Amino acid sequence: MKKLKVAVIGTGGMGKNHVRIFSKLANLAAVVDLNEQSGREVAAANKTKYFRTCDEMLAQTDVDAVSIATPTKSHEEISIKCLKAGKAVLLEKPIATDVVQARNIINTAKKYKSILMIGHIERYNPAIIKLKKLADKNYFGRIVNIGAIRVGVSPPKIPNSDVLLDLGIHDIDIFNYVLNEKPKHVSVMRDKVFKKTGADAAVVILKYKQTIGTLQTNWISPTKIRKLYLTGLKRSAELDYINQTLSILERQEIVDFTKDYRTFMAASGVVEKTIKIVKQEPLEVEIKHFLEIARKGQIEDSQYAVDALEAVIVKEI
Repeated sequence: MKKLKVAVIGTGGMGKNHVRIFSKLANLAAVVDLNEQSGREVAAANKTKYFRTCDEMLAQTDVDAVSIATPTKSHEEISIKCLKAGKAVLLEKPIATDVVQARNIINTAKKYKSILMIGHIERYNPAIIKLKKLADKNYFGRIVNIGAIRVGVSPPKIPNSDVLLDLGIHDIDIFNYVLNEKPKHVSVMRDKVFKKTGADAAVVILKYKQTIGTLQTNWISPTKIRKLYLTGLKRSAELDYINQTLSILERQEIVDFTKDYRTFMAASGVVEKTIKIVKQEPLEVEIKHFLEIARKGQIEDSQYAVDALEAVIVKEI
């Protein structure tokens, strides 16, 4: 099967990962970066062409698809140019800095019938894929609570970065994905501990139809933690994004503690089992999916990216 020709726009940390995987799975036809030194180094290392701007790349080379891993503030301009040129676009999350920009991107994709996929990478984490399948089968029963802790590692070098837009949006997207709905109400508390602009710590509470979601995220913790917890009336789950593990906690019996507390305590023991997960690199799974839909000309709905963005940019309570 002929490999698709792809250009990667942005050669920062995430961009380099895109280059690494696309060079293996596709024909890496070009890299683009305003930083000439970085762009040329990556291009030379991968024996491909370098362009300074998106316009130069579109004018001087013919690619089937582009992967955009640039600062969020540039997403709207770059992605719209590529979509108008008829290229399949993989756009790193978050889709944009505000909802207006996000809708402009999505509407452009629809107008030009171009493929647009937003890179919410945790959707392609094997542990999340399994959790989603179980939730869709009502394995947990009514999901009463879904929560996540995503803390640690230093903030990105990009000025004005916000921990919710950079980190927290991952988990809010996963909440929406697992529950198959967007929150009815969102409450946010942010703090600027070390940063003068942009929050580096935040807590979010989300109210869904029958579920309460909670998220704790910060760049302050010295330990990197990426975990999700789910409580259902039938079963509960504990998931580790980093180690790609999923444990199921099953109550021996469900008892209403308000009626008989002693019986509730006696029946409160749990049976824990570990779900077998075949570990894979989420970004590679994501890119394989993108290449598949690009090859098939399969257009997907990217509204989920707007829903997640809406939740993280709400004003504080």
